[in-house]
Amino acid sequence: MKNKWLSQLIPKVEILVPTLMEVNELRRRGVQVYGMKKYEEGYLVIISRRASHRFEQYVVRRTLSIYRPFLKIGAPILVICVLLMITMNSITINYKINGNLNTKEVEELNELLEPHFYNVGPFAFLKTDTEIINAQLHEYYNEFVWINIYRKGTDIVFDVYDMPGVERNEDLSLSDTLYAKKSGVVQGYNVESCRVLVERNQFVKVGDPLVTCNVEQPYTNEVIPIDDKPIGEVYADTWYEVTVTAQKNYVEETFTTKKEERLVIHLGNWELKFPFGDISFEKFEERSKKIDPFFFMDESPFYIEKKHYYEKSDIIITNTYEDIKANLHIWIENSFKQQIDDEFTIKKLEIISEEDRENEIVFKCHLTLYENIAN
Repeated sequence: MKNKWLSQLIPKVEILVPTLMEVNELRRRGVQVYGMKKYEEGYLVIISRRASHRFEQYVVRRTLSIYRPFLKIGAPILVICVLLMITMNSITINYKINGNLNTKEVEELNELLEPHFYNVGPFAFLKTDTEIINAQLHEYYNEFVWINIYRKGTDIVFDVYDMPGVERNEDLSLSDTLYAKKSGVVQGYNVESCRVLVERNQFVKVGDPLVTCNVEQPYTNEVIPIDDKPIGEVYADTWYEVTVTAQKNYVEETFTTKKEERLVIHLGNWELKFPFGDISFEKFEERSKKIDPFFFMDESPFYIEKKHYYEKSDIIITNTYEDIKANLHIWIENSFKQQIDDEFTIKKLEIISEEDRENEIVFKCHLTLYENIAN
């Protein structure tokens, strides 16, 4: 059969066939032969149990089936595991405290929880309903403490977060004008509200108003505010002078072809890892896949995690002068992404000077950027 593993599910028998000619006759009549070996009285041939009913003249030496040992051994183990998982999901043997409480506050909370648990060695069995504990904690703490109690496997988890009230200044008002945060030449704008004060190709300096919700009345000095908030962008060409230092050699982390696997069985609050031992790689990246037969439950009492560990290694990359100069635009762009919050485009890049040192090359450049200057 093409699927040999599937043939293991078919019940089979081992029959005694006197001659090789009779074995060939079985095959000619369409009987699937799964195995055959020479025997002192003939040949021991393995065929399906269903096919054996057509050849009752042959003696059946033994029956081969995975179902009988499974029913004797596998089924009871499976039933015990399921019952154990269900039991562990309903019995509490420990509790955990999560949150932002300090050490003293955690000790205080432990004193409140201690009467609700019966301690036996390292285990703490719950003896009070969680609703009663929840009501007591809400009564003890003030209204700014957030409390959540839930079950995770064999543990009861207490999430307790102290959230003090934040004083707000009600007198603060929104700005009614957008100002230039950089000097430049305006190239365009996208304003959703209020009034634009600049035109295209107009030079503006840092601090100049760009968009305002204040309107001056004609022939008077009166300024009337519009009941709105200035929203939009004003794009301009801006200028920068930057110094870029490029290393001729640098270390880059990359993957090798080696990997290791671990199978982790999670049973309640316990973990069992196969095979045992630490990962042999000094540097690695971990990726895992979870197999959860109780996916329909909020907190699964049993699941299997298959972890893959891919080895990483450091390699030395050498840059030539031509490589550095060709990628100078990209290096500068990545550097500016960390400094400028809004999107931008490098319109022009000019190298003012360059210095070739022993392990690095230093470029001094002049940049023209297209960016949003409204703030």
